[in-house]
Amino acid sequence: MNANKKELELQIQNIRALLRDTYNRITSFQNSQIPTPDMSVKTAGAIIQQEQYDVVVCGEVKKGKSSFINALMGDEVLPTNTQVATSQVFRIINSDTEEYTLVFTDGQRQQISRQDLSRYGSQVDADLYGEPIFRGRQLDYIEVKHPIPSLPKSVALIDTPGIGALYAAHEQITRNYLSKAAAVIFIIDPKNPIVVKEREFIESALKVTKQIMFVMTKMDNYDENVIATMISRNEEILAPYGKQTAFGRISIQPVSSTLLFDANKKKDEILMEMSCFEEVKDTLLKMIYNTVGFGISAEVFSVFNLYNTRVMQSLSELQTAATATPTLVRELAEKKQQKQQEFIQDWGTNGAKMKDISDSISKHIQAMDNNARALFSQMNPIITNLQREIDNLSSSSQAEALSRNLSSRLADAYGKAWKDIMEECEKNIENVLIRYDAHLSDVDLGDSSVGVDSYQAKSRTLVDRLSTGRNSYFTGAFVATVFAAPLAIVAAPLTAIIAGIGVLLGIGAGYLTQQDSELKQWKQNLKEHLSKCYSQIYDNFMVRTENGETKLQVAKKEIMSQSMKAIRNIYEQHKSNIDKQMLLLEQQMQADAQAKKQKQTEVAQILQTWKPIHENLVKAKTLLEQMNQLRKSL
Repeated sequence: MNANKKELELQIQNIRALLRDTYNRITSFQNSQIPTPDMSVKTAGAIIQQEQYDVVVCGEVKKGKSSFINALMGDEVLPTNTQVATSQVFRIINSDTEEYTLVFTDGQRQQISRQDLSRYGSQVDADLYGEPIFRGRQLDYIEVKHPIPSLPKSVALIDTPGIGALYAAHEQITRNYLSKAAAVIFIIDPKNPIVVKEREFIESALKVTKQIMFVMTKMDNYDENVIATMISRNEEILAPYGKQTAFGRISIQPVSSTLLFDANKKKDEILMEMSCFEEVKDTLLKMIYNTVGFGISAEVFSVFNLYNTRVMQSLSELQTAATATPTLVRELAEKKQQKQQEFIQDWGTNGAKMKDISDSISKHIQAMDNNARALFSQMNPIITNLQREIDNLSSSSQAEALSRNLSSRLADAYGKAWKDIMEECEKNIENVLIRYDAHLSDVDLGDSSVGVDSYQAKSRTLVDRLSTGRNSYFTGAFVATVFAAPLAIVAAPLTAIIAGIGVLLGIGAGYLTQQDSELKQWKQNLKEHLSKCYSQIYDNFMVRTENGETKLQVAKKEIMSQSMKAIRNIYEQHKSNIDKQMLLLEQQMQADAQAKKQKQTEVAQILQTWKPIHENLVKAKTLLEQMNQLRKSL
């Protein structure tokens, strides 16, 4: 098994290098006789160039997520506490050197020390000293670079605050990062059986990726019989989800984070065996091989191969036109012209299919509008949860502590909720654009027999592969190629709004500490302050400005404008490829014998130059077949 694992790791390195080389050759190939690479090709190229893919560690609060990751590193890096510890997302990158950085939603980065991690990422510190102030910027995540001896360099672990949290923003943060996961490690402990909230979260996770494994921590805190009983009970509860996972069944694997920590720190093989981590590691690596190694490589191969097929088909048509009789060339041109007319009729400005695409985008924007209006209503969960928290205060000291961070908590919660609403809309529109681009790629494609046989099942179209295989692989990178900058459709409005909230709420922080210390008066003052802050936020988002539009309306118009621009860009590129093929065929219809002979020579030279790309894809298909057999043997 170890030999197969090493062989598979080598094959993963080989195919990724081969696909990167293929992409570099495609992008550097300059010839007007072949179709221009479409957006999907550029997206696939961006994906295969990525250095890290996210494995999200999630589960209910206080199940030992951060302790488990610390144990993997053999170092107490992430904040842990008997109370709710993690308040932000930590992105842990496997690195030979240590480095710690705050990463903001606007792309700015601020290096911090290891000692600062608790200040910026611990809920305990936030409750004691107040939420950190970022001067109007929104913290996206905290990046931690640190050696992780057990994992490949291509994997980044995402430590999330958790679900079922007392702090409403924590669960939303976790769900937001789940949507970007290549794989998921779900943490449970032996204390109680899995609850409904956890099952609902697992259902959400399985809609994103089938690569999900279950780890039971804290095994050294319980009797072996208790652990065995709880594993059996939880596997029974989760059994209905088994077939939806990549493993085909539910298997919960226990691990002692304490022993694993000591084993990695001391490099002690006996402690490592006692921790039961080897079984967990085997499953984790298999999951990583399935996604980062095999799954992504197979998807990228499929996109490159489809483009290769279009190129080979186009050159084959030119060869036919250069050798066939004028009548056959005319028939070929007429078929191409008919395809061109059908393409414009279906996908042009007034086409039925174009209308469907536009309507779909409008529906997603309207859904965003509905979610935003619900967010800014007085009965939204952010306000009602804070009101409930105020009602449940039992001492003046608790009230005073809340007064120190009420404004910043409210600003942070609204900022994150707004960002999540916009990103959900963006993701939905991305998927529409992906399907649109993929449909047009299928329209471009003629005789596919001249390409490399697809590794995927014949019945599975490119649309299915991109939209249902691992949709978040091809979202951010896809939109980056369409809009020219990541998050372009929301970045400008989001930055302005978050900055506005920071200014509005910053003036209120701390003034309540001078008020009457009686608890009843504290509660009244806190609720009044909460109401004032809410009014300021509502006015900032929902009240019309001097130009007669609210910030929500401006954001909607920006999203629609950028989306329609992207659709037009995609349409024009595919139409340009068809027009180019038509022009080349028409030139051959009018060419004399000498010109046709010259064209035959020219096409033969292009095919010879293109040959290394075609051969790369033949090798890639062989590697995928070998990798598939190896991963099945693990």
